[in-house]
Amino acid sequence: MSTNQPVGIPFQNPTDYTGPEKNIIPIRRFPRRPLSTDKRYRIGQFAILGKNPTTGVEGELWYLANFDSNGDAMWLQFTSGSTAGVDALLTDDGAPAVGPDIAGIIDVFGGTGITTSGQDPGTAVTINLDGSVVGQTITGDAGGDLSPTAGNWNILGGTVASGTTPIATSGAVSTLTINAQISQALAATDATKIGLSNFNSTHFSVDANGFVALAGSGATLQFDADAGSATPTAGIINILGDAPQGSTTSAAGNTVTITNTSATETQIGVSELATDAEAIAGTDSVRTIVPTSLKAKLGVQTADGIAYGQGDSSAIGWTAGLNDGELAIGSTAGVPAASTLTAGTGVTITNAANSITIDAAAAVPLTFPTDSGTATPAANALSILGGTGISTSGAGSTVTVTLDTPVIVADGGSGRTTATEYAVICGGTTTTNPHQSIASVGTASQVLTSNGAGALPTFQNAGGSGSGAWVWLNTITADDTSDSMIWDNTYINGTYDNYMILADSLVPAANSWFAIHVSDDNASTWITTGYLSTVRTFVGAGLVANNVVINFPLSGYVLQEVGTQELIGWSGQIYLNDLTTTTRVRYSSSGSYASVGDTRVLHLGGGSAPLALDVDAIRLFFDGGNFDTGKAHLYGMRNF
Repeated sequence: MSTNQPVGIPFQNPTDYTGPEKNIIPIRRFPRRPLSTDKRYRIGQFAILGKNPTTGVEGELWYLANFDSNGDAMWLQFTSGSTAGVDALLTDDGAPAVGPDIAGIIDVFGGTGITTSGQDPGTAVTINLDGSVVGQTITGDAGGDLSPTAGNWNILGGTVASGTTPIATSGAVSTLTINAQISQALAATDATKIGLSNFNSTHFSVDANGFVALAGSGATLQFDADAGSATPTAGIINILGDAPQGSTTSAAGNTVTITNTSATETQIGVSELATDAEAIAGTDSVRTIVPTSLKAKLGVQTADGIAYGQGDSSAIGWTAGLNDGELAIGSTAGVPAASTLTAGTGVTITNAANSITIDAAAAVPLTFPTDSGTATPAANALSILGGTGISTSGAGSTVTVTLDTPVIVADGGSGRTTATEYAVICGGTTTTNPHQSIASVGTASQVLTSNGAGALPTFQNAGGSGSGAWVWLNTITADDTSDSMIWDNTYINGTYDNYMILADSLVPAANSWFAIHVSDDNASTWITTGYLSTVRTFVGAGLVANNVVINFPLSGYVLQEVGTQELIGWSGQIYLNDLTTTTRVRYSSSGSYASVGDTRVLHLGGGSAPLALDVDAIRLFFDGGNFDTGKAHLYGMRNF
């Protein structure tokens, strides 16, 4: 220690003293009880409360025991007196007892319905019941608030006479009585009249759960009827009449009356029986007729006789029994009688059991045979009517049959009554207009030649010798639904050996090469191998040659395909020779078309099939899609 350092306790912080005397107790005077925020002191620091402290009592002694995890000071108070302080509290839960925390504090909190109070500097903790949670009084329908006596309430049960309150409570001092009213007989349901009841054991049974049921030997449980049985619903069995069947019911007191309705023409019911006289008179509309009275009304029924009336108030009369062929024939002066028919002129009558046959005499015609079928009169009349182009008329005893002239085309005629001598007759300008004669009969060696649709043919000089001329067979128009134009054995047959196809601007739907296939099974399959053909396509100044074995080509490939330009499709001639002979099929073609990119192409082709075929079908086709537009005409050359 320095020679200049005074010996003793430095005033500012005696706990820093390190001299030879270390039994000095550091102590500070506080104006109040120390707080957790008084943490600028070292552990072991003492604090004594000075005069007139703001909290606590003068002379209280505290010391700094420790610092908690948050760094707050933990001050503990030294107790004084002749008895020891509280070290722990034992609760209803038993040991171990509740001890103080590190600050020396034991918390006393209230539970449900309990509150605690008390603060320093006081020394008392008050434990109170919370009146808003724990009841202190009970209140009934009458008697006001009831407080317990010696901590106890009496809650008793009882009964009262029937009234309008099923359950009521009343109180006095510390006793609350709960009263249930006695039940009563009622005409209708009423919740205010509910009460305690007991049941007649003769008619009812009550099980351990209080369920009430009708006893087996007690009140009626079921009514058995002619058909079926009825059981009560809600204690009620309905006894009802059936008005349509003539019964009704009524009830009063303990009596149910069943009434049967009187029968009428529209109502089923009960009625009185009529006498024979009443049944014969027929004037009574209430009584019922039975078979014996009906027999009186029907009169004395003669066997095989016919009934006839004798007036509303008399019994029915009967003729004598009828013999074969007899009828009941009336009389102005008397009653009907049985008699036979008398035959007139031209009539014969034959009577038999249950039949009368009336025939015409042999001289009277009964049927009228015709060229087709036989007519018979109906209602004594025979109709003579005109057929197609024929009319009939009648007057007096005469029927006239007249032919309508001219007979129109629709009726199978010509629509005309005259014709040019030796002239050819042709159809009319429509399907039903009159026929027409051509203008001239021509001269020797002239032939009748068509002038096209809508014009009459005329005789003209023949255009050739008649041998080897091309004959038009068929035209196919492209419709964008097929990639082929096919002619089968309808056209390719033994009639012609040589054929020509004239193509009129055939345009594909997509760029395609163009070719021909042949078939020898009527287009069921197409020959696609063994062709010996070549094609030359001229594009500008260039020449492209292709040899083909799968078909007869009609265009080049790739850049020489037929393009899709409208109106400049493939046009030209295709010749097919010896299709139906034993020699090889040969073809030649020439044409022009617009290729890809609108390039103009000239085509020449030719070749033959590898074997002798009996071709009966040919087809034109584009390999890349359907025909879009254009036409193809097939011609045959007559054999010679």
